[in-house]
Amino acid sequence: MNRVDLTTISDDIDLTDNWDEEPKDINYPTAVTIDGFEAETIKFKDVLLKWTATDWDEYLEGFNVYMAPSADGIKTKVNDALILPGEGVFDFETGAFDFEFLVRGGQNGLLPFHTYYFWLEDVNQGGITNLTGPIEVTLTPPGKNK
Repeated sequence: MNRVDLTTISDDIDLTDNWDEEPKDINYPTAVTIDGFEAETIKFKDVLLKWTATDWDEYLEGFNVYMAPSADGIKTKVNDALILPGEGVFDFETGAFDFEFLVRGGQNGLLPFHTYYFWLEDVNQGGITNLTGPIEVTLTPPGKNK
């Protein structure tokens, strides 16, 4: 077996140099601008969330949707997988991407005439997140929450 004596390689190397410094985090910028986060009820049981995303960059990983029974309540993530940027529909007039996400009432315990709060979270590659919202939705007959 060959052994190397590190003390003979160089007297110029200080292996303890900078050990007391905090590691430097990579600074990822906010990945997207959200315009017009809205909701409407569908068939008195589901909630259709709509938003427009502009000015995103390569750091954007996608979106998550959260809901709670009150504005200061515990948020529950609604989507199973990250909503990817490519799932949006490009609007040639505005240069933005329009997104829709259906929150199914039966799968998420939504009840008629109850109020719920929704947030949209954008997630970037650095793990930095930003919440938009909340928006308040009461499950009422179609067209009443806009």
